[in-house]
Amino acid sequence: MNEESMKKFKAFSFLHSAGSDTLFPRIVYVSTAKETRDTLKEEFQGSDRTKAIHILYLRRDFANQRKKESESIKDFVSKIMKMVNQMMIYGEILKDKGVEEIILINLPEKFDSKITTMKNQEIYLCLL
Repeated sequence: MNEESMKKFKAFSFLHSAGSDTLFPRIVYVSTAKETRDTLKEEFQGSDRTKAIHILYLRRDFANQRKKESESIKDFVSKIMKMVNQMMIYGEILKDKGVEEIILINLPEKFDSKITTMKNQEIYLCLL
C-alpha cells in the first residue's frame, strides 16, 4: 500500500473505533473515511433543514427572553450568551447590538441611570 491509502485506512479505522455502540451500526456499511465522516456529521449536526429549524427555535427563544425576578443578572447574561453561542454554532450571525438590547431591556429599573451613562459615553455591555 502506498502512503496515501495507508492514511485513508488509518483515518477510517480511527473513525470506526471512536464511535460508540449506538453509532457503529450507522457507519459500519460505509467504505471510506469521507463517507464515515459525512455520516457522523449528518448525525450530529443534522441537515441544512434541521439547522434552519434549530436556528428558528433559538431566534424565537432569544427574542422572548425575560429576566426572572429571582434570577441574578450574571445568570441571565450567561443564559443569553449560551443561546448566542448555540446560534453561532448553527451558523447564525448576531449583531452585538441585538444581544446588548435584550440584556439592557431586562435589567431592573435601578440600573437605568447606569445604562443612560453607558449609552452617553458609548461604553458597551462588555464592561458591565
